[in-house]
Amino acid sequence: MHPIGVNTWVWTSPLDGKGLRELVPAIASAGFDVAELPVENLGDWDPAEAVELLADHGLGASLVLVMSEGRELVRAEAATVAATQDYLRRCLDIAASLGAPALAGPAYASVGRTWRMTERERAECVREWRDNIGPVVEHAADVGVVLAVEPLNRYETSLFNTVDQTLRAMDGLPGCGIALDLYHQNIEERDIASAIRSAHGRIAHVQVCANDRGTPGRDHFDWPHLLAAIADADYLGPLCIESFTSHNDSIATAASIWRPLATSQDALAVDGLAFLKEVMSQPLGS
Repeated sequence: MHPIGVNTWVWTSPLDGKGLRELVPAIASAGFDVAELPVENLGDWDPAEAVELLADHGLGASLVLVMSEGRELVRAEAATVAATQDYLRRCLDIAASLGAPALAGPAYASVGRTWRMTERERAECVREWRDNIGPVVEHAADVGVVLAVEPLNRYETSLFNTVDQTLRAMDGLPGCGIALDLYHQNIEERDIASAIRSAHGRIAHVQVCANDRGTPGRDHFDWPHLLAAIADADYLGPLCIESFTSHNDSIATAASIWRPLATSQDALAVDGLAFLKEVMSQPLGS
């Protein structure tokens, strides 16, 4: 069975020291195995304190990067690219300090930045991204963390939308894997299970939620079928519930969460955990 985690975005954004101290014990008490921590801004929370809290409560760590406005690795000024590379390297250092095996997220362009491209322009962007992500991937290898690149849906980026696009872009980059988020795959993939299987051996992280970003299991997904595909792809890491709260103005707008997705944020997490445990305890479909 996969360890099951939950992202602190279910309850708050940005995560800060107070949120860290409140949520880590609550996540452990709810029965999760992993706390998924976002780094929206360096310094929002103390990695050393996080290490101690996670150890005290018997939790593993997952770390996600955040490509907010101004973080760009393509079609950007050299200073912007350099600052983004530095942010990613520092996130990798935090992941290593926490013992997180991967740093996951759309490490190529700010979320919400879209533009039209010809096929030639797309190829040029991919080449530029490979050049600019190279030093970051080298640092990832140095600190023993995989950079897990996440494709996003068409409304959040125009660069990497599908598993195939992402795999082709990072072909031959050692220390680089793919992060799957079923919310995005549900929008972009014609056959989600086939797309997952196509990433055999390259999946470094998996995030789960319902098709509407709500509670896993309260949706139209064929979960046994999808979990069988994840098993076929030889991914053994955590499944982390990622959702957001409509009560936070900035994150509600960024994630387009206009209505409550469950009776409460606690229910979203706890009910999702119970469902995933139940479905993993049964024979998986294929």
